[in-house]
Amino acid sequence: MATEKKVVKKKAVKKTSKKKSAKKVVEAEVVTEEKHKPIAPWISLLVMIFIVAAIMLLFSFGPKLRAQGDDDLYNNFNFEEVDGLWKVHLEINEVPYGILFHHHPTELELIPVQEGTADVVRTLANHIAAGGQGRLYIVLNPDDPADMAIAAVDIAKVTGEKFGIYDIPTQVAMIKSSPKVSASTPVITCNDASPEQVVVWIKTKGDNLVASAADNPYCIVLQSTVANQSTMVADRFVYELFGIM
Repeated sequence: MATEKKVVKKKAVKKTSKKKSAKKVVEAEVVTEEKHKPIAPWISLLVMIFIVAAIMLLFSFGPKLRAQGDDDLYNNFNFEEVDGLWKVHLEINEVPYGILFHHHPTELELIPVQEGTADVVRTLANHIAAGGQGRLYIVLNPDDPADMAIAAVDIAKVTGEKFGIYDIPTQVAMIKSSPKVSASTPVITCNDASPEQVVVWIKTKGDNLVASAADNPYCIVLQSTVANQSTMVADRFVYELFGIM
C-alpha cells in the first residue's frame, strides 16, 4: 500500500508541474498581447480562475483515476487492495481463485523461508491426490493470544479441503493439553510429524522465520517475534506455497 501511495504522489507532482507550466504560458501570452492591445481586467481574472480550478480538479481526481487504472504486479501476479487486505488472482487446475492476504509480499521480503519447507506440503498433497492417506496438523499453544489462531486459519484455508486448493485434511491441534480447549482437541508435537502427517507449528520466539524443526523435516515451524506478527509469517509461508515469493 505504501508503494502505491508513493507512485500516486509522484504522478500527481508531475501533472501539477505540467499545469503550472501551462499557467506560465497563458500568462506570457496575456503579457505579449497587452503590448499591442489592452485587455479588460475581468478577462485576465477569468483566465486565472480557470487555471486555478483546473489545478484543483487535477489534485481531486487525478490520483483516483491513476490508482483505478493501474495493476499492482508482484512477480507477474496481480494484486488488488480490498478493504485493507490484499487479493491475489490465481488459476489452479484451470479454476480461478482470489486469495486474500493480510500483507503484501513487499512487506515480507525480509522473512526467511528455509528451502524445502513448502515442498513437504506439496509432496503430501500429491500423495493424497494419488490415493494415499495423509493429514496436516496446525499446532498452537493454548496459552497464545487470538492472533495466532488467525494465522492458523490463514494456512488452513489453503491447505485444507474447503476450497480444494491443496486438498489436504487439515486440523488444528495443541502443543499441550489445557482446560482452555476441548478435550477432543488432539495434542501434537514435532515428534508426531511424518511424511503422511505433516505438522505446522505456529509459535512465538526469536526472529520471524519459516524453517524445519532441527530434528524432523516434516515439522515446519512458523516462528514470529511477537504474536501480532504471526499473520506476517503465515502469509509469507502461503506465498511460498503458491510460488509467488
